[in-house]
Amino acid sequence: MRARGGILGRNMMAALSISWFYGYTQLRRNIFWSFHYALSPLAFFFFIYIYGGRLGAPYAIAGGLVMITLAASVSMETEAAFNRIVLKLQEVYVASPISPTAYVLGLAMANGLSAIPGMALMLSIAGLLADLTPRFFLAVFSSLPLIWLTFSSFGFLLSTLARDVKDLWTWTPIITGLLSVLPPVFYPLELLPGNLRWIAYAIPSATASRLIQESLGVVDLGGEAALLWIALATHTGVALTILLKKVRWRLP
Repeated sequence: MRARGGILGRNMMAALSISWFYGYTQLRRNIFWSFHYALSPLAFFFFIYIYGGRLGAPYAIAGGLVMITLAASVSMETEAAFNRIVLKLQEVYVASPISPTAYVLGLAMANGLSAIPGMALMLSIAGLLADLTPRFFLAVFSSLPLIWLTFSSFGFLLSTLARDVKDLWTWTPIITGLLSVLPPVFYPLELLPGNLRWIAYAIPSATASRLIQESLGVVDLGGEAALLWIALATHTGVALTILLKKVRWRLP
């Protein structure tokens, strides 16, 4: 038990060290670098607020928070691929005693840290335009970590398939756009035809946005909320399972 606890503690310290090196040091060096995750969400917020006013603001807030989290999580693909292909740092981590899980968790936390300034800005705007209740913060701080885990796992898995970092430069904006603009993330699900409402359960970003929309009082989900939470947790569990079983750590 003591040996197992020592290994667990070592891996946790390794994950924290990696997140500090790749996340905190970049924030400290140039905090404005991380605001690029908020540029597109703020642009959507601007236009939605102009045309929808305060009625559209809750949808823009929910969509903006989800989009920032999604973009920061998916961008892990580029970070991991750069370490493996260009810097050859993954070979160092492979040779060290730390586990692949600690390495992935450290990179994921680093990317999560880089999203904090944009999230803080979006929450500040939300505080000016909406009534933020404890229910809102519970929904945000419960659903967004699940989004972070889901798409960080997806991003790292995608990075292992790349042979050149340039292959991934376009994927982050494409994936972020497809999963946060086309699904009902910035707009109500009710605008979609009835035969497409399943999207709220099939796409994690739409699921999280729907739950945050309810916490802002613009939709009444009733018993559907429990099903959405189950769907979101299931997505996260599936993503983590695939990562742990299929990820290629000792690459040739």
